[in-house]
Amino acid sequence: MAITTAQADKVLELYSAYFNRAADADGFTFWQNSFQSYSDNAPVSITTDVDKEAYSLQKIISDMANSTEYNELYPLTQSTTIFVDAIYDNLLNRPSDAEGLAFWSGHIDAETMTKEEAILNMIAGAKANTTDQGIADAALITNKNAVSKYFAETLKSNDLLLANSAFSGVTSDAETVTTAKATLDTAVNVGETIALTTGIDLGASFTGTAANETFVGTSDGTNSTINLGDSLDGGAGTDTLKIISSLNGAIPSIVTKDIEDYVITNSGAGTFAI
Repeated sequence: MAITTAQADKVLELYSAYFNRAADADGFTFWQNSFQSYSDNAPVSITTDVDKEAYSLQKIISDMANSTEYNELYPLTQSTTIFVDAIYDNLLNRPSDAEGLAFWSGHIDAETMTKEEAILNMIAGAKANTTDQGIADAALITNKNAVSKYFAETLKSNDLLLANSAFSGVTSDAETVTTAKATLDTAVNVGETIALTTGIDLGASFTGTAANETFVGTSDGTNSTINLGDSLDGGAGTDTLKIISSLNGAIPSIVTKDIEDYVITNSGAGTFAI
């Protein structure tokens, strides 16, 4: 039996808090499977679903804290206050307040909580806070989860560089989720650049895919790659035709299908009819 949506959301929250990034597709699958495995194989003394979830989360936060990524971000020499500040920034997009910093640092230094337990409690506290700031914090966590899940499950991306920038611009405003998803769509679906030739360009080699291809042609009257008879098909995605021309006359008309954007750079006085 797969873990619940709420449990999957907890994994996404840990990605945000620990690593300040979206979950990569393979990693998200791995931790969900680990969550389920820990629950299925919990000690016999742990019988309720609530206790199994708590047990699984404890195992997950411990495993994540043993990862290379975690230890590079939070070396043993790092002070507790720097650690707490980093988690605040990762999770809530703001530095810790004096009271919160003292509270969490105090527990960690007194060893009444591990750093990982503090992270879990910080997430829970932020989501349960009913002040205006708390409501905004909870909305931000929800929005980051939405972007993270979209990146891992819908786009199925394992691009860690892109995962690290996925939360750029995400706030408590739901509209920022839409913007972030659109940005990720474009970045993940970047297709090939297809250079036109001096011959007649058509067929499979000049047909795009579901990605966002860019077709590039030139028109100079001598070695032009934009020629009568060319037939370009962008396929799915958002595709672009770029034409670089130095003609003073009309640029040859070509057949295009499913190409959404046209960028024409003309040093002459040529025209192009779409």
